[in-house]
Amino acid sequence: MFFVNFVIPIPIPNPMKVKIGWLLLALVSPALSFGQEIWSLERCLQYAKDNNIQIKQSKLQVDLAEQVKLQSTTNFLPSLNGQATNNYNFGQTIDPFTNQFASSRVRSNQLFLSSSVILFGGFQNWNNRMQSSADFKAANADTEKMMNDVSLNIVTAYLQIIFGKELLKNADNQLEITRLQRDRISTLVKAGQLAESNLFDIEAQFARDELAKVNAENNLNLSYIQLYNILQLDIESEIEVQDYADLKVDGTLLSTSAADMYNAALNNMPEIKAQEYRLKSAEYARKSAYGAMSPRLSFNASIGSGYSGNNRQPIGEPTVVFNETGFFASDGVNTLPVFAPSLVYADGFRPKPFRDQLNDNFNKSIGFSLTIPLFNGLNTNTNIKRAVINNANQKLQLDAAKNTLQQTVQRAYNDALAAIKQYQAAQKLVVAQKESFKYAEIKYQQNLINLVEYTDAKIKLANAENDLVRAKYDSIFKSKIIDFYLGKGLTLN
Repeated sequence: MFFVNFVIPIPIPNPMKVKIGWLLLALVSPALSFGQEIWSLERCLQYAKDNNIQIKQSKLQVDLAEQVKLQSTTNFLPSLNGQATNNYNFGQTIDPFTNQFASSRVRSNQLFLSSSVILFGGFQNWNNRMQSSADFKAANADTEKMMNDVSLNIVTAYLQIIFGKELLKNADNQLEITRLQRDRISTLVKAGQLAESNLFDIEAQFARDELAKVNAENNLNLSYIQLYNILQLDIESEIEVQDYADLKVDGTLLSTSAADMYNAALNNMPEIKAQEYRLKSAEYARKSAYGAMSPRLSFNASIGSGYSGNNRQPIGEPTVVFNETGFFASDGVNTLPVFAPSLVYADGFRPKPFRDQLNDNFNKSIGFSLTIPLFNGLNTNTNIKRAVINNANQKLQLDAAKNTLQQTVQRAYNDALAAIKQYQAAQKLVVAQKESFKYAEIKYQQNLINLVEYTDAKIKLANAENDLVRAKYDSIFKSKIIDFYLGKGLTLN
């Protein structure tokens, strides 16, 4: 959280500082031709949400978390895998499809699909799904916090510009007052009614007021540059902030208590939500670690077939051939030959067609498998202890985030109250200084006081008016911080 006091110092006149100020203004002014395009605060906030690099990076983290969440969801679905092989064997082997020895080059193919699904696994898939869902919500909360941080920076820079415009207007007014007074004194000097030294003094004061105006213009340009940097606009862009002439300090803040702000912030601030989601994620991670100790029951199924070049079939019609295979004794003395018929294919053999072999070798299987963890090098036990420690640490981080928020809210509340009181005091001071300067001007015109006393009254009025502007926008900014914690959003309307 950023708390900014709107303080723009007016340096003491110095020739070198005047040169540097004019040089910086000359370099900056061409790039900031105000009046090109008016941007409201709401437009600045929306532009940053759409184009800020840090916000885009945070959104990418959300996309990554979403993919992890999707993957954890698909873990409930069965797995399905296909495989195809094409092998050539050289040398003697047993063909897996014909169960015969093959000694020549043989081509074989295997084709199959297999599927499995976990029926019970200690609820690990469920806990992993819930953990990834909590991580996804935490990533969204981180993005929201990033948007809040950028938005607060934009509001700060935006109000700084409006504040700078008010200071520039005050500087113009003071310069005009001094110019009129210089013209009056110049006339009196020429008429011989005043010494020429009075003209030198008023010329010096006029130079100081010119320098104050230059510094006010320079600080305003720097405030625009700061807004450009936060919005990450192109260097060619030329914008002007919208004037909110009806901005007023909200005195009703005094009716809000710090406790009410803190309770509202607990429900609204994304940094608290992010830590709460991370605590849930740690709790589900702990449950998932314990699930690794549970038996795992799976269902498996597969279908497949194959082809072998060693599975051959004859070509053409066979010829019956009788081959002598042995002898036997017909009468105990004489022997007769024994013949056995065999088929001879004159055209030889060829591999059985691929499609026929796929049909012949087609097979299916289903089954269940139960895995019981007994000992795995204490990995499960170590993972459980790590998950328990991480869970305890996440609880402490949530408590720390709440403590930080409470301190920030308390500080913001006290700062806002102090800013309102300073604004009320500054209002009274301006009223008093205006009356004092009015009488000083009358006295000076009647030669009742000298130029030094008159200038002193003028400077006091200028300082009081600048302090009032500073206190006004400091109060407005800190009031917006209160609205931010109360969940009212950031707006100047």
